[in-house]
Amino acid sequence: MTAESLERIESLQNLLDSTLETFDSAKKLLDINEQLLKSVNSSENAPSSSELQQVKKNFILDSFKINKAQKELKDWENDCRNRVIDTETVEYNETLGKISSINLKIGQESYTYEALSGSIALPKFIISRRTLETLNDESLLKIAQAGRDQLPRHVQLSDLFSLDSSSALPTPDFKRISQLINIEYRMRLEKRLKLELLTLIKQKLDNENRSWTKNLSYLNNFINKSVPEAIAEVEKIKSEENDTKLKKEQLESDESSDEEEVEIQEVEREEEEGEQEEVIHGHNIEIEEENVDDDDDDDDDDGLAKGSDVEDLVVSQVESHENEPVEEVDDDDDDMLIDH
Repeated sequence: MTAESLERIESLQNLLDSTLETFDSAKKLLDINEQLLKSVNSSENAPSSSELQQVKKNFILDSFKINKAQKELKDWENDCRNRVIDTETVEYNETLGKISSINLKIGQESYTYEALSGSIALPKFIISRRTLETLNDESLLKIAQAGRDQLPRHVQLSDLFSLDSSSALPTPDFKRISQLINIEYRMRLEKRLKLELLTLIKQKLDNENRSWTKNLSYLNNFINKSVPEAIAEVEKIKSEENDTKLKKEQLESDESSDEEEVEIQEVEREEEEGEQEEVIHGHNIEIEEENVDDDDDDDDDDGLAKGSDVEDLVVSQVESHENEPVEEVDDDDDDMLIDH
């Protein structure tokens, strides 16, 4: 509200307060009229005409004052009405439009609520006994126990709360339901983690068992198969080495015997050559003795020629004897040893 409006209201209030004084002139006029009536009917003194005129004059002046106050009041009302129309009608219409839209939305939401209210139900959620004991709500414990000696292992959420107002079960409480779900979820998460840890441990043990089984199989194969095979192979190699050594010794013995035979043959050949040389030498001596007895030089020449012929004959026999093939050592035994 502006200062001008406040000043006008204050002046109007003063004007209305001043109209209260007009009731005095009206009362005095009524009193004088009453006295006039009494003076007519009785012998009382009537008020003077000047006094009556003065009272009427004051009454008329006060009437003008009242008319002015009424006019001021009506003008103020008209100004207020026009100001409200000019300044507050738009806001009023906007507010009225908002109220209408809100009422429309409320109607739609009410229809939706009525449609959904029949389909709303508690979630199918299982609460464990440990969750109820952890929450430690006596009313829920009593409902879950239901006269039994002890709490059941699992309880449905619908067994603890009911949406039906006629049911003896309590209506759903968001705070308690939230606490139950959070506790149950935490416990299930702990169990899940424990299960995963145990599963990992089991897998690790299985892997270690497979590794040990594989190592055991390898060890058994090594002890029962590889080691005997290696021992047999070593024995085989040893036997082959022994056979080879025996063959080598036999070959060496055969070669030594062959060398001895060759040496014997060479010694015999040398002895034969020595005998032949002795024979030739003795024969030459005989020829020389025969040639000494001849006196004729020609006969001596013929004897020498004959002696040389005999010598050539003996030499040719010796060479033919040398060219005779030496008996070869039979190598069949060596071949048999090698083949063996």
